[in-house]
Amino acid sequence: PYVLAARCGVDSCTDAVLETLARDLTANYKGFSSCESRMNWVKSNTGRTEVEACEKVADEFPEECGACHPFQSPPPPQTSPSPSPPPPPSPPPPPSPPPPYVLAARCGVDSCTDAVLETLARDLTANYKGFSSCESRMNWVKSNTGRTEVEACEKVADEFPEECGACHPFQSPPPPQTSPSPSPPPPPSPPPPPSPPP
Repeated sequence: PYVLAARCGVDSCTDAVLETLARDLTANYKGFSSCESRMNWVKSNTGRTEVEACEKVADEFPEECGACHPFQSPPPPQTSPSPSPPPPPSPPPPPSPPPPYVLAARCGVDSCTDAVLETLARDLTANYKGFSSCESRMNWVKSNTGRTEVEACEKVADEFPEECGACHPFQSPPPPQTSPSPSPPPPPSPPPPPSPPP
């Protein structure tokens, strides 16, 4: 884990910007991560320098992380409106490669549905301040620790039981919901007394 100290070399890359969550909409990754955690991931997984990581993340998430772009001029100070030519459009960023693994077996349990896999779980550790889906966490564990899919499912479900526990491969399913036993019927009422003769 790396912690950005130089803030991408620009004053506009504040703690608030670094903590901003950006959602990746690629098919295999369905999670939110902070700008800082995305930059750290790019540095540690692609061999890029901090400045290159800042540039890549700011290009991919300009609304959320654009203030950390090391080569982009800061916005001009607000003054009276004066027409200025628009800046030339930036070339589109290269597409990000998909994560190397996709869970197909759903951890071997029927309860590990798409809805559970897409559930966001927040990691509260010091160096990572982002939300990621259960599925993206499992993919990360598999690709970064050499664990099998079942081991990754178990680890993530243990760490995030409320959000990802339904994907635990060795956990017993919850007991079936039963309706309460009906109470016995009330005893029959005694017969009415006989009517007096007329």
